[in-house]
Amino acid sequence: MNTTTISFLSFFAILAAYYYFPLVGKRPWPFGLESSGYANFNRGRLLLFFLMVLLTQFGLVVFSMVNKCHGSVGQNIGSAALITLLPWTLIFGAMIVLLQLYPSLKAPFSDVVGYYFVANQADQLLKTLLTPSSSADASAAAIMKIFGDKSVLINKINPENFETMWTTMAPLIPSDGQNQKASLFNLIVMKDNVGEAMWYAYTGILVIALVSYNLASRGCRRDLATVQANYSAYLDSQKKDDEKKQEQQQ
Repeated sequence: MNTTTISFLSFFAILAAYYYFPLVGKRPWPFGLESSGYANFNRGRLLLFFLMVLLTQFGLVVFSMVNKCHGSVGQNIGSAALITLLPWTLIFGAMIVLLQLYPSLKAPFSDVVGYYFVANQADQLLKTLLTPSSSADASAAAIMKIFGDKSVLINKINPENFETMWTTMAPLIPSDGQNQKASLFNLIVMKDNVGEAMWYAYTGILVIALVSYNLASRGCRRDLATVQANYSAYLDSQKKDDEKKQEQQQ
């Protein structure tokens, strides 16, 4: 198994752990906590996720360069840092920051891939929530007509505008519908997480491909001691081969 394959597997393992294991990964979004508050609440876990990815990929590149160029870890660590840390910080790190500053960037993935993850549950939940009565105003009735498939409505909702959208839908929600508010919010967060994970996955694939290309095309830079050691090993090997040939001739 080559280094590129191991890089992909390790990256996706860390990405999956970040979303599926809240004890060490992304913290669940407490219902009622604003987006800015949640960003601070989860910041430590997000930093840990980034550092785990960075250090894992850096270690794999160092290991690959030691095997390719020989020499010690110390002799290869500088080149490995340039090849690995720069693109992972400037590209992947920048993507993390952008998604934190502009959550709406998640929409292209959350409204497509994330939607399919929650569509069935959302449709069932919204069918129980959105039950217009005779007292519903015109705007509420219009919402029901526009969204025949109620799960489509979920793409208009994200964690940042959840309270605003809930207020808009209030005329359609029965008095006991408040009990389902947290369930709807959790579906919205799940959709949002899928969109975020897709951005991380695609960006990680791009960076790993870039690092692998640089690693394959970069020549080895050996110091004098390494060159001399390799040359001595070559001479010893040649000497042994010559001795074997002489023994065979005799």
